[in-house]
Amino acid sequence: FEFEPRLEAHRRAPSLTKESIPYAIALQLEKTGCNWEDAAQFTKYLFSNGLDGYVAQQEKERIVKLANELQSEIVHQALEEEKAYRLAEDSTRLSRRIFIANIAAGSEEGDLLRLLHEFKWYITEIRFTDERHINRTRTAYVEMNTRDAAKRASRFQGHIFGLQVVVNLAV
Repeated sequence: FEFEPRLEAHRRAPSLTKESIPYAIALQLEKTGCNWEDAAQFTKYLFSNGLDGYVAQQEKERIVKLANELQSEIVHQALEEEKAYRLAEDSTRLSRRIFIANIAAGSEEGDLLRLLHEFKWYITEIRFTDERHINRTRTAYVEMNTRDAAKRASRFQGHIFGLQVVVNLAV
C-alpha cells in the first residue's frame, strides 16, 4: 500500500509560481521547436490593448470596411444623380439644338462659325457627325444657349463653298 501514495505524488503537477510560468512556457515551446520570441510577440499581439493589438486591428478593419461601403454608396448615388442630370440636360439641350445638313465635305468648324456669324455669341458647341452622305456632304449639330436663338438660327439660309446649307431645329 505504500507504493500507491508515492505514485499519486508523482502524478501531481508541480505547482508553479507566477514568476516561473513564463520560463516553463518558454521551455515547452523550446521542446516543440518554436521560437519563444515569436510566441511572445504573437501573444502580445493577441492580448494587447494597444494600437497594434488584435482587437485594435479588428476594429481598424471594421472601420475601413464601413468606410469602403459608404464610399461605394456615395459613388453610386453620385452616378445616379449625374445620370438624372444628363437626361434632364439632354432634354433641354435638344430644344436648343439646330441641325445643319448639306455642308460641303471640306468644311470645318470655322466655316460654320463664319456662316452663322450673327449667332456666334449664342453658339455653345458645334459637333460634326462622322457619316458622309452619298453626295459627300456632311451634317452638324449646333448647340445654342437659348431656345429663342435656336429658333432664329433655324430660319437662317446661307452657303458654304457654294452649297446651300439646310438649317432645321433638331427634334
